[in-house]
Amino acid sequence: GKPDIRNQEFEPWKSDFKALSELPNICCKVSGMTTEADHASWRRDDLRPYFDHVIESFGFDRLIFGGDWFVATLAVEYPEWVATVDWAVSGCSDSELNKLYRDNAIAFYKL
Repeated sequence: GKPDIRNQEFEPWKSDFKALSELPNICCKVSGMTTEADHASWRRDDLRPYFDHVIESFGFDRLIFGGDWFVATLAVEYPEWVATVDWAVSGCSDSELNKLYRDNAIAFYKL
């Protein structure tokens, strides 16, 4: 499920990811994007189309925030990753954010 963000390639990832999202028993953990981008020079805008497609495909009922720690430290520190996800979902409702950051993980992992 990891796109080639470094080269800004969308296909076949975009189509395959959409097909995966059509399976009702699949959830998506939002993580690892920065390690698929250029580790040294990625920008938030590089990630925007991928965030948008993930959200559009799975919706907030089946998305789970993931930190991808410690692998993510190859490209981003944890506070910056959280701020990047916050940026990507700015304007979303409190209900959607609660699902992304808390409720869906509790349900999925049966906590």
